[in-house]
Amino acid sequence: MAARAEITRRYAQAYAKAPKTLKGEILDTVCELIGWSRDNARRRLRTKASAPPRTRRTRLGSKPGSRRYSYNSLRVLQLAVFHTNSLTASSCS
Repeated sequence: MAARAEITRRYAQAYAKAPKTLKGEILDTVCELIGWSRDNARRRLRTKASAPPRTRRTRLGSKPGSRRYSYNSLRVLQLAVFHTNSLTASSCS
């Protein structure tokens, strides 16, 4: 998988800058190396060349590592789960 990404990354910039005659040769090379169809290779090279670099997603309005739920909300959820589990365990025996 990493090899495909490396090949795609390497050829994407050349594909974007190449004239039409060279684009066909680049597609042939990528198809031969990876085993994709020409349509798939063309689509992936175009999107890879135009896509911005990936960044890590964070929740809007929150600091990295912050809690999604407050402590009190987590406590209520834990008690509800414990209570449900104790009811099902007592009915099984």
